Amino acid sequence: MPTNPYQPPSADLADPEAENPHPPVSVRRACQLILGSLALGLLTLMPGIRPVTSQDEAVPFAFTAAFALIFGGLTVWLTVKLYRRKNWARWAMLAYLLLGWLLAGSSLNDDFVQSPIAGIIDIVCIAMEAVACWYIFLGGGAHWYAKLANRRIGSTGP
Repeated sequence: MPTNPYQPPSADLADPEAENPHPPVSVRRACQLILGSLALGLLTLMPGIRPVTSQDEAVPFAFTAAFALIFGGLTVWLTVKLYRRKNWARWAMLAYLLLGWLLAGSSLNDDFVQSPIAGIIDIVCIAMEAVACWYIFLGGGAHWYAKLANRRIGSTGP
């Protein structure tokens, strides 16, 4: 049967199915570390952990709660996307964590002076997040994400 010259070409545009849809242990641990760091960081919002100085203005509870919900929700959302093997989420999480490290690092000395426990919690959170990035970018997670990228590139070739 002759082909129709007016028929548009066809192409499979769906993402290739993963042979191993479950993330490796390193990605699971990275996600657990990020969520653990979030929970530990939320502890510093409790009264008495990070004392308010006379130089600070009073921040309404509603603002603090909204701030925690927005950025906590963003952290959870990016972590879920990491777990679901979205490569863009890996890079977005790195940028998000780097920004947080820069902001936390700029006030780390003051935190230690005002409240040593808050400074220690900040250091522990940064260390947990750094280990999570190690797992995602240099550990078994890097191979897991690279396999998906290689399959996508290989499926678009002739």
